[in-house]
Amino acid sequence: MKKKAAIPVILAALIAAAAVLGYSMRIDTIVYTGNTQYDESWLTRTIFGGLPNRLTYYLFHRSHVSIPEVEKYDVRFSGNEADVQIYEKTRVGYIRYMGANLYFDRYGTIVESTDQTYENIPEITGLSFDSLIVGQKIDTQQELALESVLTFTQSFSEYSLPVSRADFTDTGSIVLTMNNVTVQLGTTDHLSDKLFQLNALYSKLADMSGTLYLSSYDGTQDRIIFRDDTRSAQTDTQDTDASTPAAEESTQAAEETTPAAEETTQAAEETAQTAEETTQAAEETAPAADETTQATDSTLETDAAAE
Repeated sequence: MKKKAAIPVILAALIAAAAVLGYSMRIDTIVYTGNTQYDESWLTRTIFGGLPNRLTYYLFHRSHVSIPEVEKYDVRFSGNEADVQIYEKTRVGYIRYMGANLYFDRYGTIVESTDQTYENIPEITGLSFDSLIVGQKIDTQQELALESVLTFTQSFSEYSLPVSRADFTDTGSIVLTMNNVTVQLGTTDHLSDKLFQLNALYSKLADMSGTLYLSSYDGTQDRIIFRDDTRSAQTDTQDTDASTPAAEESTQAAEETTPAAEETTQAAEETAQTAEETTQAAEETAPAADETTQATDSTLETDAAAE
């Protein structure tokens, strides 16, 4: 009988001890770092269960659960506080597919499908694929092309450059669109040097329009070719403006010629008047000439009679 009576006492003691232990290992505060996607109460239920406690965490939740868009997370305890570091899957690029933007991480796994566009994350074009499914890696037979895409996007994510699109051509070259500037980046050879130089030149190119040639850049060149469309347009304008003074000079010369033409016309009119006066004088002289002729004839006639 004594043994049977002792069992409830032992159980009660164990329950009390568990309660004390559980209370001492309670989690009063949870601090999340690195989380930008999820509601913290949802994360708490997912990671710790309904009642956050170090004991229940170690017994039932220590094995990390899978959370979409989270690569991993670390949990550290300090007294009754839990610090949770969230490592989100980094978006390094996206592909337009069926009207949505499918973002992928540095491993090529699709982490999000949305109609939003995020700043300084380029659209990737030129890559063929069989399927794009959230949570799965980009399904493509172009393994070398995908490797080139991931090499570029991983390196590019270190910079904050406003590149809206990265086109991967059939020849393996990369062409970037950055505001009004086209960047001929070439292949992934010396990629870190090319991107470093592009980042250094961005402040100069921000308000310009043209093409930057980095295809053959390897970090040792002192000069980089940039075709400035803005300057070319200004040159064309200057040429047009330069022809204007010549036109003005021609107009002035034409205006100066006009008075001379008027003077010539006036002289011609005066000459015509003189000609009319001469004609009139000639007409007046004509009768006298007839009389003279008549007199001469007469004279001739006199001379004939004498003979």
